[in-house]
Amino acid sequence: MALSLDREIVAKAYTRGLRRIRYYATLDTIIEHCEVYPDRREEPLQMQITTLAYDDYIGRLGIGRNYKRRTQTGQSGFLLSKKNSVETRKIGQIFVYRGLKRMPVEEAQCGDIVVVSGISDISIGETICDPSAPEGLGSIMIEEPRFR
Repeated sequence: MALSLDREIVAKAYTRGLRRIRYYATLDTIIEHCEVYPDRREEPLQMQITTLAYDDYIGRLGIGRNYKRRTQTGQSGFLLSKKNSVETRKIGQIFVYRGLKRMPVEEAQCGDIVVVSGISDISIGETICDPSAPEGLGSIMIEEPRFR
């Protein structure tokens, strides 16, 4: 009985070790083949909204990647819509994800996935950009629903 228990413990330890080796090998491959996000902190602000969320206390939230510059709480910027209209908006709060939790921050760096509040009519595909350089990113096309 004791012999089979020892074999079981050894087998579990061995498979855990193999999983750990595979994990580190995968991580090393990712680090070796993926490029670092380019440093665009000095370029004008550019952020595209790709997802929407809603909070009962804050209201409508826009979620997207901050492609250029840092985004700061209270910062004013242009909101470029799909219809090529330009409107001045002020960012209320900024959140970033730490794991699965949404954490409030004062500023988000370029490359971060950012959640912005304070823009009540924001929608998918719109670009938040610097007033000095109103350059929009390509629009995101959402496919129409299909019924069969």
